[in-house]
Amino acid sequence: MDCQLTYSQNGRHFQRVLRESFLGSDDPGAPGSGCIYPTSVITMLDGSLRIYAGASCEEHGYNSPGKASIIAYELRKNGFVFLKSAGGKGVIGTSPLRCLSDSISSMHSAIAIR
Repeated sequence: MDCQLTYSQNGRHFQRVLRESFLGSDDPGAPGSGCIYPTSVITMLDGSLRIYAGASCEEHGYNSPGKASIIAYELRKNGFVFLKSAGGKGVIGTSPLRCLSDSISSMHSAIAIR
């Protein structure tokens, strides 16, 4: 069972974003190959995020002794973002980017590089 990214604006109602794997399963037999259950997110001193998860190499609902572990995932600072302008066009300020083509695209839009 892969984990999907969710967000909440009030801490009670959560929305799934893209409905695709955010923390994917490991290769068969590895500690996180069956299920991954994220339990906490910690902001590290360098600004990165560390996600701790309970994991199993068995499928959802099975808990055999010796088949569970704790896994830590790390996301770099500013590693993902979603931007949407409420008023149409907008300006985005970022760290320097190196583009290897004439555009940047996502599943929802394309941005022309000038």
